[in-house]
Amino acid sequence: MHHLPTDRPRPDQRGRRGVPLAVALALLAPVAAVTAPVAEAATHVARPAAQAATTRTFSRKIEWFAPVQEQTRCDPKPKAGTVKLANWLQRTYKGTGSLGISRGCKVGGVSEHKEGRAFDWGVNMHNAKQRAAAAAFLKYLLATDRYGNKDAMARRMGIMYVIWDKRIWSTSDPNRWRAYHGASNHTDHMHISMSWNGALGRTSFWSGLVVDPVPVPGPTPKPGGTFDPDPDLPTLPPTTKASPPASARPAAPVPTPPPVRPVATSAPVLPPVPRSTPTPTATPVWPPLLDQTAQPAVGLDVPATGETVTTSFSLQAKRTYRLVATGTYAYGAGSMLADATCNWHPYDDSGWSRRSTWEQSGSTQFDLLVGGASSWRTRAGSTGGCDDRHTYVWDYRPDTTGPLSLQLLDDYYGDNSGSVHVTVLPGGTPLDAWVPPAAAPVTDAPVADLPRLTTGPREYAEQLDVPADGTAVRTAGVLRAGATYTVTASGTFDYADGQADAACVRRGQSSTWQRSASGDPLRPTTDMLDLWVDGARPSLVPVAAATGSCANGHDYTWTYRPTVDGQARFQVYAPAGTAASGSLQVSVRLADAVPTPPADAYPLTNGTALVDESVALPADGSTGVVRTAGVLVRGTSYLVTASGTWGTGYGPADAECAARGTGPWSASVAGWNATRPADLFGLFVDGVDPVFAPTDPDGTGCSAGSHVWTTTWTAARTGRARLGLWDVDLTDDTGALTVRFQRLPLPPSGPSPTASPSASPSASPSVSPSVSPSVSPSVSPSVSPSVSPSSSPSVSATTSSTPLPSASPAGRSAYLPD
Repeated sequence: MHHLPTDRPRPDQRGRRGVPLAVALALLAPVAAVTAPVAEAATHVARPAAQAATTRTFSRKIEWFAPVQEQTRCDPKPKAGTVKLANWLQRTYKGTGSLGISRGCKVGGVSEHKEGRAFDWGVNMHNAKQRAAAAAFLKYLLATDRYGNKDAMARRMGIMYVIWDKRIWSTSDPNRWRAYHGASNHTDHMHISMSWNGALGRTSFWSGLVVDPVPVPGPTPKPGGTFDPDPDLPTLPPTTKASPPASARPAAPVPTPPPVRPVATSAPVLPPVPRSTPTPTATPVWPPLLDQTAQPAVGLDVPATGETVTTSFSLQAKRTYRLVATGTYAYGAGSMLADATCNWHPYDDSGWSRRSTWEQSGSTQFDLLVGGASSWRTRAGSTGGCDDRHTYVWDYRPDTTGPLSLQLLDDYYGDNSGSVHVTVLPGGTPLDAWVPPAAAPVTDAPVADLPRLTTGPREYAEQLDVPADGTAVRTAGVLRAGATYTVTASGTFDYADGQADAACVRRGQSSTWQRSASGDPLRPTTDMLDLWVDGARPSLVPVAAATGSCANGHDYTWTYRPTVDGQARFQVYAPAGTAASGSLQVSVRLADAVPTPPADAYPLTNGTALVDESVALPADGSTGVVRTAGVLVRGTSYLVTASGTWGTGYGPADAECAARGTGPWSASVAGWNATRPADLFGLFVDGVDPVFAPTDPDGTGCSAGSHVWTTTWTAARTGRARLGLWDVDLTDDTGALTVRFQRLPLPPSGPSPTASPSASPSASPSVSPSVSPSVSPSVSPSVSPSVSPSSSPSVSATTSSTPLPSASPAGRSAYLPD
């Protein structure tokens, strides 16, 4: 709601202070009626007023500040000038919008919205880009022009007042911004009210004509005389009719002389003397005719800034010349390019089109005019299509002899740059020599790392933010050749002309997402603004609902099987000029199952019965398979204590918990990989993941800091216990765990095992009740509980935790080459 400020002038106050209305009108009437400059009059004869306005070139003559004209009636239909202002703002400042012009007459108080004279421009103070657009417009609006006219464009547009960000500027007090205390802070839009002349499009910004000029002070009249604003015409009091000057008055009537009668004579009549007929002198041609024998090809550049180019030579009437126009120019920022008759549409899906990007139907905007007309065709002869080399031909046949006049047509030249080149050739000249080369081939497409980077842990699960500006991002993990990974890409980002996701693009105001689109008008068939992986465009598939092959939710997935080891390189293909900003969210997850550390297929029973033994378990697997030196007896329970931490390549871990980087410790990392969940980094005994309990629980299921874990382990078979850590790749692991086995007393109902004499006959019955002594079904229960050195004669006995020499390193990851 835009209530009129309480301190704005009353409707009967005029903007021109100190100039009485009657005097102003008396001064202006003869000047406006008679003394319009010849050059300005010629301008408005040569081209329509609307075109003159949109070129934005002005003379010193300017309107005064718009008078304050409050709403007095109900007529909410948008007025022509208000619509022009709304369109101009949204076209000039891309990414801004409209909150409307009209308002119902019963809504709120006095407002020019109810007369179609106010526009709410959709700019938000909290959006950096829109805030900058608002600042740029206000700077343009209130700047002093080259003639010293303050607030020049506000006066030429017919703007009465502006409300923005809790402040108001108005013509009632144009020298300052004042605090605004209305119902709305106007931080989500800018309110602009227009005078009636501005709203009807009658001011010079829109029409090119100054209909309400500033009165020009005249000379002081001499005493006893009458001030004459125009010395060529007498100025009389309004009640007296002006008499024409003496030179213009009709002369007094003169009597007609009587006819003279012929008088007869006797003198002989002489024959007439013949007179020679004079030879007419040819009118010289200026500028001189083009001599195409001496100059078969003449070229000139037509600037995009609107200047008319007149050739220094003339063309012969009724003679055919071949005009060839080549090249492109910019009609705005980013990808706004045009050629001699077509323009690139950055905000819809038309690509190159003869229709103006600002119009819904055919238009001559952006056309190269020759003598005020346009009749260009493509090299193939099309008069409705666009040429992919931006080369157009016109077999031009002038009606009169004279120079060529050329101009590039636009409705606003302020942001144009570049030019179109025109070559004048003899009629029928082949075009081949005059066609410019095609755009350079793609050299800025993303590439793969060569050689691949192989430093880092083996890839399991990782999240990445891939910048939209084309910056390459690599995984920290190394992907292995032949392994299967699931790649997902989510999100959208902005670019100069619209929005994009990992696979599709939407231009400007278009609601259609396209799988294949270019952000470069000079390479319109090159697919850009999508995600590349290792120098190639992946075959991304929508995760859920899709329109065509574009995901409605902007989530895509892809199965990746690299052929060589290395970090994966992700990059958005965003060539220079696309001005892409933001990022995509990418995840890489191992899709193959990670094998768990196995048990020995056949238990090793060489050795003495285990009573109390500590075993060092290197995390990197460098010592091969690690087993206890002592033999665990089937059915016997042991207290197992695991202490210490080790590095997983992703962060620290202990027997049960792990952390990613410096993040919090977690009892489960299964959530790291949504494709193939696995609770990695645990300690396995004989192929089983025991349930350990921390000696100092922290409330989250992890150790508070000691990283000491215990469990009661009941041997399912007789043999040396095989230890292992569950990880994707052991080679990038660091550190070690210390695992201690202590034999507990046998259960009262349990059998009496035969053990080595070194086995302890008794122990405290302190079995942990939290651990089930059940036997793992994956372990064969048929193994004899007796321990005999001869039961495995092929394996030498060991007395420490050093792996057996003949043992294969089967405990390492299946992906680790042995």
